[in-house]
Amino acid sequence: MALIALIVMPVDFAPAGEMLRDRRLPRRLRQSLVVESGYADAIRSPLFAVALIAAQAPAQDGSLLDVVEHAVPEIGFALLIGVGAGLLAGWLARAAVARGWASAHGIRLGTVLLPIIVYAGATVVHGNGFLAAFLAGIAYKSVRVRREPSGDEVLRDEVSLLDEIGVLSSLIMWFVFGAAAALVFLAPIEWAYLLYGLLALTLLRALPVLAAFLGSRASRRERLTLGVLGPRGTSTIMFGLLAFNALDGAAANTALYVMVVTVLGSVLLHGLLGVRLVGALGWGDRPEVAVRKEHSR
Repeated sequence: MALIALIVMPVDFAPAGEMLRDRRLPRRLRQSLVVESGYADAIRSPLFAVALIAAQAPAQDGSLLDVVEHAVPEIGFALLIGVGAGLLAGWLARAAVARGWASAHGIRLGTVLLPIIVYAGATVVHGNGFLAAFLAGIAYKSVRVRREPSGDEVLRDEVSLLDEIGVLSSLIMWFVFGAAAALVFLAPIEWAYLLYGLLALTLLRALPVLAAFLGSRASRRERLTLGVLGPRGTSTIMFGLLAFNALDGAAANTALYVMVVTVLGSVLLHGLLGVRLVGALGWGDRPEVAVRKEHSR
């Protein structure tokens, strides 16, 4: 149950990117959704690793203690390798640029190789590769640009190649998802999985979000918007495929089926109806947007 929840809950705007550019939504709401989609995977990755080990434990006659014994080293190695490699790479990049030993092109290549090397190194020692790469990025930025006023601009230029490769990787992931969806379409219809996918996109996200905002200063409409606008994309595909490859039998098929149903449902709900959904939540033309439109006319 925990594994399935971790598969279907990650927010990713790959199928509904236009919602982040919809200026009818207040900027702080759009930024909140971006932060959630960008940072939550690092929180879920170690939890996913623990849940995956636990899901495999019955077949291995394992206990909860065995699960903890496997999970703690994974997280520990991820912390050690991710933070260590990120700090070292950031210091080397900063020193090389300051001394004129490396060009911006060379630094771009380095930022592409860093997460690959960190992920591979962490998995070799049975650490969590996703968590290690995430921590390496944070550590790299903290040393590479520190708190310089132009730091964000410098970093944006140096990771531009990484962003382009990320877009290409995302397209490849969607191709793999299409192949997985074809397998599900050939299987008998599982109404329970269809219902669960629908609930995951609606109530199972909206209710916890509303509960988390109890006592906050956010308006009711803002809370509801954050609860409803939660598209699923590459993160759900990645976790679902990892679970499918690691599990056997009915458990693997369940993970794959639920992943496909949830992502396809999100494409329909948030992708095709995203703009109308924003309007249905009461976000019409805000004053400044209406003024700009009138001025353009």
